Amino acid sequence: MRDTLVGALVACLLVACGGGGGGSTEGSGGGGGSGGAGSGASNGSGSTGGGGSNACQPPLPTFADGKVSKSTLTVQAGAALGGDGSDAKPFGSLDAALAVATPGTTVRVIGSLPAATYKVGLKGTPDAPIWIHGEANASIGPLTLEGASNVIVEDLEISNSPSGHVLHFFFGENLLFRRLRIHDAGLGCIKGSQTTNAFVEDADLWNAGQSSEHPIIDFVGVNGAHIVRSAFHHGPGVMIMLKGGTSDLLFAWNEVYDQTTPGNALALGQSTGPMYFQPKDSAFEGLRLVAFANRLHDLVGAPIAFEGCKDCAAVHNTVWSTTGGQLVRFLPGAAGEASGVTVSKPEGCRFAGNVIVGGQENGASLNADAANIGPGNVVDHNVFLKPGALNWWGEIPQDTAHSTYDQDPQLSAEGVPGNVALVDGKGPPDIGSLPFANAFVQDANGACMKQPTDIGAISVP
Repeated sequence: MRDTLVGALVACLLVACGGGGGGSTEGSGGGGGSGGAGSGASNGSGSTGGGGSNACQPPLPTFADGKVSKSTLTVQAGAALGGDGSDAKPFGSLDAALAVATPGTTVRVIGSLPAATYKVGLKGTPDAPIWIHGEANASIGPLTLEGASNVIVEDLEISNSPSGHVLHFFFGENLLFRRLRIHDAGLGCIKGSQTTNAFVEDADLWNAGQSSEHPIIDFVGVNGAHIVRSAFHHGPGVMIMLKGGTSDLLFAWNEVYDQTTPGNALALGQSTGPMYFQPKDSAFEGLRLVAFANRLHDLVGAPIAFEGCKDCAAVHNTVWSTTGGQLVRFLPGAAGEASGVTVSKPEGCRFAGNVIVGGQENGASLNADAANIGPGNVVDHNVFLKPGALNWWGEIPQDTAHSTYDQDPQLSAEGVPGNVALVDGKGPPDIGSLPFANAFVQDANGACMKQPTDIGAISVP
């Protein structure tokens, strides 16, 4: 049922609805594997930033908008040695094709290529990117891109890295990953470090942390990004980690579910080694990170945490079927080695317009100890429903005027509120100044959001 809903949302948003620095890299990759099918629009199309007739199309431009391939190299599983990349004599490995790919080239993958690929310096240009494009049922093994720029990876299944990351990129610029199925990772399904402008769209990621507990997606020092309309499931502890100076990132219209061990499922910030920050003088783990209209459910840890994040926000999300001891957390993080400080505390963050159902009888609705937070954090216009006492633990004021704490929103199995009166038109009226506010125009189902907004990720009739 969830896969059907994710597919319907992707189709709605794509068709019917309107929608590098320096330093050492953190983490490692490796492994090999095979998979099934990725599908979608061919290169040069399908980007979310290319316009649309619907008045509530979210503006999400990327470097790939309007770009068209100029040439093609073909890679086919089982091809004979000595190929030249033509249809008649295809390459037999992705490595061989990437070695000769030039700006404007589409590297076309046919069949299953389970070998791992590690490519240094794959560079398109702003006017002529390089595409790695999968035909129907195409799959590859783990892919590492070091120092890549203006590269699009699309319509592929990427899998099976028993001891490392499945998709790993670092020291990059202008990277787009769309319509991918990424799974079975010893560490992370996606690990990205020290990169400017990295985008994930319409992807399905699962089974991370199989050799060592690790997030499904882990961004360290990624500046300028969006992660949208994707599913993240079956991962341990922290499932989404955005840290190390990561800034100006929108995490929206995603589904996060089936957490396998406790942790902060969605971490806006976290804690990073000071040498891995980008920029190195960043005094915060995250800057202007926004989680909007996501569905988070079937979790065993805290759903959302602000960790060393400044001017970050979680708005209009719906959380349910969570059994962790805390529902919303504010925690300190680290800071860059050139920042002059060693600790970053959440500052100027907003948690508003969310529905949160679950928790433990003796657990906390909020955990924000005075020693762990900076100034200006606000929690308001939410619906909390947990067993037992509210347990508002922390220094952030409890909003008694616009939030409710003991009424049932009657969520369906897919997070749709049945208690319409509780959420209808009750959302925060003043989020227009938040980062990415111009994209707050569609709910998690792709419907145009009405004004005044409803509480939660899904608008009610």
